Amino acid sequence: MDHLPNETWNIDTTLTYEFTISDSLQYYNFYIDVRNTTDYPYQNLYLFFTTQFPDSTMFTDTLNCILSDAHGRWTGRGSGKIKQNRFVLKPKVRFPQTGTYIFSAQQAMRTDDLKGIANFGITLQNE
Repeated sequence: MDHLPNETWNIDTTLTYEFTISDSLQYYNFYIDVRNTTDYPYQNLYLFFTTQFPDSTMFTDTLNCILSDAHGRWTGRGSGKIKQNRFVLKPKVRFPQTGTYIFSAQQAMRTDDLKGIANFGITLQNE
């Protein structure tokens, strides 16, 4: 997971992750990991999420991660100020091409300095 300085995600900060896929028949579970503080001022976290395929094709999507319920109760685990969330982006996904995939994420919350996000990362696990 990437650490965000001062628990703040600037709108110009793009977090990038590379994974090499050697078997296009393998299934993976694809997760987004977010650690937020209880100072986070919103219920959700919108993201612009881009996938670059090995052949340089790119696909961008907007994602919504719910960090608290309608009553302000945090959905993540943890005690104290930090809450850990793991969101399933795609279960049992196969990547159609072998090679290096590049995933990038930007916060899309319409604020230049998004306070309360301590860490962000993505995880691929073999199914």
